[in-house]
Amino acid sequence: MGARGLVANDRLVLRPVGCLGKRARSRGEEAQDHPVLTDKARSDSVGTSVAVVVCTAVALTAGIATTSRADDGQWPAVAIHYVELPAADLPSADADAQVRTREYRGSFGLATLDVGQITLDLLADYQYTRFLYDEVSGRDRDLHRLQFPLVLRAPAGGIDVSGYLAPGIAASSNVTRDFLDEAGGDDYFVTARIDARFERNSETDWIAGLAFDRAFGRIGLYPIIGVESQLSERTALRLTFPDSKLSFRPNARHELSLRLYPAGSEWHVVSEESDRDFDYRTEGWRVQGTWTIDGFDQLRMDVSLGWAFRRHHDFFDDRGQRIRTDVDDALLISIGLRLGDAPIPYGNEVAYE
Repeated sequence: MGARGLVANDRLVLRPVGCLGKRARSRGEEAQDHPVLTDKARSDSVGTSVAVVVCTAVALTAGIATTSRADDGQWPAVAIHYVELPAADLPSADADAQVRTREYRGSFGLATLDVGQITLDLLADYQYTRFLYDEVSGRDRDLHRLQFPLVLRAPAGGIDVSGYLAPGIAASSNVTRDFLDEAGGDDYFVTARIDARFERNSETDWIAGLAFDRAFGRIGLYPIIGVESQLSERTALRLTFPDSKLSFRPNARHELSLRLYPAGSEWHVVSEESDRDFDYRTEGWRVQGTWTIDGFDQLRMDVSLGWAFRRHHDFFDDRGQRIRTDVDDALLISIGLRLGDAPIPYGNEVAYE
């Protein structure tokens, strides 16, 4: 898979798009407006955040739609997905404490450069995560991650090498709203991945590589190792650490897939209520079944049902008390649209296949 932008005769073609909005309020104004997080405040916050996501998605999609196709007829890669996990208990927190999770994902191919057999793709990968609490002292958490992965794909003598370098920012909303004044070194981070596929035979590849990201709850380096096999004309299996996938295509328009993967992450949070900053860490695993329907002209819809398990949250409430707690297992529901050859986004890392 190559998350492609627009290419013409090995020239780099950029597609600048944007979305203008009102200037964010200062941190002091926000704290004054929301001394207590009421139901209305929660609703307003959700509405504002969703509006930003929708506005960005519409602008980007409109920019793509008005751009001519590449010479090979390939649309730029775009993926927009929504994930929800219903309320789950926090056994180590206060009695009756619960958390719900909502995730809004968008990944967009910005530009592509082809040089011989080497392909470089520049992407934008955005995720807005919202944790909604019950019986927890404090406001709901609005957390943002924005990265700009540079993806490399290079076949080399029977070995296919691929990977990415993705600088970005992961922070709470009061940092991202007033980015120039509030962002600091703790908000920036870089993730990376490199892997190689060694052809064993016409149906099977060995996979080996390294990843440096937050999939296990904090930044760290871990190996990628396993095997990928085309079991039949319609069935493929990737059995690797740390994520595996089984896919089946009954016909040209439908694909069924099942994927197991780590779903941890980390954000830098500035809390005005407790006058502290901290790293909000989550850990967990997900198994996700997806039904993909191919529409018209490279447009696809993904409908997913899954299970989130072995979950853990580590954060501070508004009293300044640290909460380290497991989170009960929960159902996962997701729906999304993809254009071009964009991959399905999984977990909290860069969308990459």
